[in-house]
Amino acid sequence: MHRFWSHRMYKTPDGNDISVHYCKTLESAESVAKHFLDDEVLGFDMEWKASVSAADTIQNNVSLIQLASPTRIALFHIAMFKPARAIEDLTPPTLKRILESPHVRKVGVSIKADCTRLRKFLKIDTCGIFELSHLYKLVKYCQTNPELINKRLVNLSTQVEEHFGLPLAKDAEVRCSDWASSLNYSQVQYAASDPYACLRLFNTMDEKRVALDPIPPLPANAELNLPIKIVHKTTVNIEAQDVEVIDPKNKPV
Repeated sequence: MHRFWSHRMYKTPDGNDISVHYCKTLESAESVAKHFLDDEVLGFDMEWKASVSAADTIQNNVSLIQLASPTRIALFHIAMFKPARAIEDLTPPTLKRILESPHVRKVGVSIKADCTRLRKFLKIDTCGIFELSHLYKLVKYCQTNPELINKRLVNLSTQVEEHFGLPLAKDAEVRCSDWASSLNYSQVQYAASDPYACLRLFNTMDEKRVALDPIPPLPANAELNLPIKIVHKTTVNIEAQDVEVIDPKNKPV
């Protein structure tokens, strides 16, 4: 019986374990990143050293970048890359290409803040970023309490427990790890679960969205700063900046 939700509870479509790639060099990261080139949706997360300041090193500010597909998870441990003389030493070209592609949806929680950090420190202009909190609010409230829909963030563990019935393991000692140092087994498993949870949540919540009648549109990518659209026949008291109500008859296809 599982006490906590984990990627290890799942198998690939072929029945294999989910592969976890822990990349501590630029070369290995570039090789592994190529496995994700054909995916249209990827789970995304980042870690950095606790109590870091903007004046600290790039590797302390962007220590770990995590991606997840249905079959594999990659931990790109930027903090371990050597040498670190220039941004090019820390940025696998294929990873940068994936993150900057508007055709690959990266799904996560508090993802805009993460991507602001990527832009500031690694000069990566991430596109196609999707905030799971927006979909969570849409699916949870659009038919019962649409006035509760807004863009305030909902932490990943809350979303996982509600949709999958188990909490994420959030051991304080692991969560507050020195992400700029080499990771042990527990840290690798912790870091791998978060992006995979994001991917699973997107797929699960989107299925629930499509099952609604009428079907509300999928929230727009976060970088577009558009309101969350809901389909409703009657006037709804909503936070105007966050939500746009559209009539079912005029609902875009």
